[in-house]
Amino acid sequence: MQDKRKHVRVSTERSVRLLLSSGKSVTTKMVNIAEGGLAILYDAPAKIGTVLGLEFTLATKRDIRDIKTKGVIAHCHLSGVKYYIGFEFVDLNEADAAFISSFIVYKQGMVK
Repeated sequence: MQDKRKHVRVSTERSVRLLLSSGKSVTTKMVNIAEGGLAILYDAPAKIGTVLGLEFTLATKRDIRDIKTKGVIAHCHLSGVKYYIGFEFVDLNEADAAFISSFIVYKQGMVK
């Protein structure tokens, strides 16, 4: 089966804060990131098309950056006992996008 993804993704386990439309926030675990979005594991399913705020921190060998953006839920499925939820970034600024690209290159270099 051919992978239809537009962007290379890298595995990463780190906290991500989800900002809900109610104003509340929850913290969960990011499992991977790509230039176009990220995926999390969460205890409950989520509605595809929902837009949430996303806050997380990435670090490379040279820098650390707090990223605040929004993501639309692109897919959601049960994975073991948790839900795997994929987000597509919807308003990522240029500087954050460039840093995510640097992070991906950095992580790929660590794997080799």
